[in-house]
Amino acid sequence: MNILRTQRTFSALKEHSPHSKNILRTQRTFSALKEHSPHSKNILRTQRTFSALKEHSPHSKNILRTQRTFSALKEHSPHSKNILRTQRTFSALKEHSPHSKNILRTQRTFSALKEHSPHSKNILRTQRTFSALKEHSPHSKNILRTQRTFSALKEHSPHSKNILRTQRTFSALKEHSPHSKNILRTQRTFSALKEHSPHSKNILRTQRTFSALKEHSPHSKNILRTQRTFSALKEHSPHSKNILRTQRTFSALKEHSPHSKNILRTQRTFSALKEHSPHSKNILRTQRTFSALKEHSPHSKNILRTQRTFSALKEHSPHSKNILRTQRTFSALKEHSPHSKNIFRTQRTFSALKEHFPPSKNISRPQRTFPALKEHFPPSKNISRPQRTFPALKEHFPPSKNISRPQRTFPALKEHFPPSKNISRPQRTFPALKEHFPPSKNISRPQRTFPALKEHFPPSKNIFRTQRTFSALKEHFPHSKNIFRTQRTFSALKEHFPHSKNIFRTQRTFSALKEHFPHSKNISRTQRTFPALKEHFPHSKNISRTQRTFPALKEHFPPSKNISRPQRTFSALKEHFPPSKNIFRPQRTFSALKEHFPHSKNIFHI
Repeated sequence: MNILRTQRTFSALKEHSPHSKNILRTQRTFSALKEHSPHSKNILRTQRTFSALKEHSPHSKNILRTQRTFSALKEHSPHSKNILRTQRTFSALKEHSPHSKNILRTQRTFSALKEHSPHSKNILRTQRTFSALKEHSPHSKNILRTQRTFSALKEHSPHSKNILRTQRTFSALKEHSPHSKNILRTQRTFSALKEHSPHSKNILRTQRTFSALKEHSPHSKNILRTQRTFSALKEHSPHSKNILRTQRTFSALKEHSPHSKNILRTQRTFSALKEHSPHSKNILRTQRTFSALKEHSPHSKNILRTQRTFSALKEHSPHSKNILRTQRTFSALKEHSPHSKNIFRTQRTFSALKEHFPPSKNISRPQRTFPALKEHFPPSKNISRPQRTFPALKEHFPPSKNISRPQRTFPALKEHFPPSKNISRPQRTFPALKEHFPPSKNISRPQRTFPALKEHFPPSKNIFRTQRTFSALKEHFPHSKNIFRTQRTFSALKEHFPHSKNIFRTQRTFSALKEHFPHSKNISRTQRTFPALKEHFPHSKNISRTQRTFPALKEHFPPSKNISRPQRTFSALKEHFPPSKNIFRPQRTFSALKEHFPHSKNIFHI
C-alpha cells in the first residue's frame, strides 16, 4: 500500500517469495532475497538493508515497526497486546513480569521468554520470531500487528484476538487451534492449515500464507487486514467480512467466492483472479501483486495505501484512490493506469510518473482527484474514503446511501451470514464462530469473549480490541472503556497525558510530549517533530515514522522523561539499555541484529 512512505530498492526479488504486506513504508534494499523466505508483512516502515537474506529465515511481520527475535518462547507466556510499536530487546524476560500494554511500538528481542510472563495486549505491531511456541501459550489480543514466526505451533494454542496485525509463519498449525479474533493484521504463513480451524474474527489485518486451506474453514470476520497467501482457496469458504486490509495471495480464487467486504487494506497476490469476483470495497490499502488482473475487475476503492507490484496491469484497471501511501514497483505499468491519489506521502522519486500526473496545489490524501481516475469515477463532491461509490462495484453491490465500511451488506455474504439489520464490522455474528463461542447479543469485534481467553482473563463485557479490560493489566492500568487503540484514556497515563478523546494515533496531544512537540491539533503520527531528530532532520511538520533512525540512535537521543508509549520500564531491558527515562523506540540496540546489520547510525537505510 505504502509503496510510498518508504524508499526501497528491490534488486533481486525472486518469484514467489511471500514477502510481507508492508514491504513498503520503509526504505530497504533487498540485494539477494531468496525465494520462499517468509518475510514479515511490515518489512517496511523501517529502513533496512538485507544484503543476504537466506531462504526460510523466519523473519517477523513487522521487522518493521519493531525488530524482534523470539528464540525460545515458552508455553503460556501471556504476551501483551502492544508489545509492539516499540523497539525492545528482551534477552531474558522472567515469568510474570507485568509488562505494560504498549510494550510495542518499540523494537525488541525476546531471546528466552519464560512461561507466564504477562506481556501487554499488543504483542503485535512488532516483529517477532517464535521459533518454538508451545501449545496453549495464551498470547495477548493483538499478538498481531507484529511479525512472528510460529515454526511449531501445537494444536489449541489460545492465541489472542489480534494474533493478526503481525506477521507470522505457521508451519504446522494443527486443526482447531482457537486463534484470536484478529489473527489478521499480521503476516502469516499457514503451510498446513487443516479444515475447520476456528480462527478468530480478524484473521485479517495480517499477512498470511494459506498453502492448503480447505473448504469451509470458519475463518474470522476480519480475515483481511492481513497479508495472506491462499494457494488453494476453494469456492464458498466463508471468510470473514474484512478479508481485506491484509496481504494475501489468492493463487486459485474461484469466481464468486464470498470474500469479506474489506478484502482490501491488505497486500495480496491474485495470480488468477477471475473477472467479476465480488471483492470487497477496500481491496486497497494493502500491498498486492496482481500478476494477471483482467481488465475491469471491480477492485475495491482503496487498492492503494499498500505496496504493490503490478507485473501485468492492463490499461484502465479501475484501481482505488489511494494506491499511494506505499512504495511500489510497477515493472510493467501501462500508460493511463488510474493510480490512486496519494502516490506520495513517502520519500519518492517517480521519474516516470511525471508524464501522467499534472502538478497541483493540494495533492493531499483525502480529497484529491486525479485526471487518471476521471475515466473510471464520476466526479463527486466528497470522493473520500468512507462514502464513495465506484461504478466497478455496481455490478456486485446494490446502490445504497451509505456504502461505507461499517454498514454495508454484500450479496456475496448472504449465503454464509443470516441477514441482519447491521451486518457491519462491529456487530456481526458468524455461523462459523458458533462452534467456539457461546451465542451472545453482541458478538462483534469490540465486545466479544473468547473461550481461549477465559483461562487468563475473567469474562467481561468488553473483552475486545477496542474496549477490553485485561486482568493482567490491573496492576498497571485501572479498567477503562477505551484502554486501547481507539481513543482510550489511561489513568496510569494521567501524569503525562491530559485525558482527551483522541489520546492516540489520531491527532492527540500529550502533555508529556509538550517539551518536545509544539502544541498542535494534529500531533499524531505523520506530523510530529522530535528534538532528538533535530540533528538529522530540519524541523518540519512531517518528521514522522518513516524517516527516523533506530538501534544506533543512542548517541543521538538524550534520555528524556517520555519513557515509552504509555510510560513503562522493563526489567528485562535493563541488561541491554542503560536505565534512562526514555526507554523508547528510537534508542534501543539489539544484540540479535548484530549478526545481520553492522552497527551504524542508520541501521536501516542504505
